[in-house]
Amino acid sequence: PLILLERALSDAYKPVLTYLYKHPEMRMHLYLPCAILEWFEQNHPEMNMLIADLVKKDQLELISGPYHQPILQVLPGKDRSGQLETTTTFLRKRFGKRARTVWFYNQVWSPSFVSSMCMGMLDRVLISPYDRLHDTIVASDPFVMQDMGKTIEVFPTDERIERLVASLGRAMIGYKEFSESLARVQFDPADCYRVVMLNLDLLLQGCALNPSLPPVAELLAQVVSRVG
Repeated sequence: PLILLERALSDAYKPVLTYLYKHPEMRMHLYLPCAILEWFEQNHPEMNMLIADLVKKDQLELISGPYHQPILQVLPGKDRSGQLETTTTFLRKRFGKRARTVWFYNQVWSPSFVSSMCMGMLDRVLISPYDRLHDTIVASDPFVMQDMGKTIEVFPTDERIERLVASLGRAMIGYKEFSESLARVQFDPADCYRVVMLNLDLLLQGCALNPSLPPVAELLAQVVSRVG
């Protein structure tokens, strides 16, 4: 619904991108469905201009994904590749740089995606390391995956912070517990990578359920400060 899009724009997307613009030392990746970017183009072109400026300054790297967000496992390989290439081409033409990283929203990972990614010149994927079937973390460090001679880099995200954000967004915990739990998250100083995915929609939902929460941009800054 339009009212929800406008609220997400005013309370999440615009404040977060503005925060990034005001902190030129900061770098981040961003995934937005093409439908949102096209809506920006038609109704709020200044947002895409801001995104393009951040991309040009190398502060922001856009993440690709399936254009219509279908269930990729049921599509033939050619159609999977087409979904990814359509998004990647849209991002390149509108924002001036080809995406290298992909994220599959609400998908079950399959090694067959490797070939589809490589056909679209995508060589990195962000995935959750959590195996829901066995309730365990299966990977924490980046690794290389191959399929039919094609190679990609796989970056597992930090499930601890994702769970905290999800709990805050669903009003399962309050801000005090969120902050204290975040402060207790420990990182290995030797880590070369710390990959954290923050669901802005969940943070926005949390602010709606609990109006006493800080704004979304402040919550983002808090997590970024902790991750370092």
